[in-house]
Amino acid sequence: MLNRNFLLDISNLRASDKHSKDEGTPTICLPELIRGNVRIVFATIWVAPSGYKETDDPICYRTAEEAHAQGLTQLNFYRNLERQGHIRIIENKVQLQEHLDHDSPVVGAVILMEALIQ
Repeated sequence: MLNRNFLLDISNLRASDKHSKDEGTPTICLPELIRGNVRIVFATIWVAPSGYKETDDPICYRTAEEAHAQGLTQLNFYRNLERQGHIRIIENKVQLQEHLDHDSPVVGAVILMEALIQ
């Protein structure tokens, strides 16, 4: 998540995001998803082991407990967006169909889990 404010419009997000300037990292934001009438996204929870990068990033885990805690932190980020009415988490086929049948501009999010294991 790189500490980005997903709720900012794209120009303000890019202006405040050191990662997109330094690394060329793709950037996305909720206002642009809504403007583009994107109905469903795949929202990733990602954890990586310590030593994965050339520099030891503090968001990398050293133990299974740290990996679990980092994953839960990211899941809670998505749950908070849902509680605030910004997204709708899609957990099954029925919810997916209900979401697609609804005319709301709310973006649906299917949560994915990725992990790198050494």
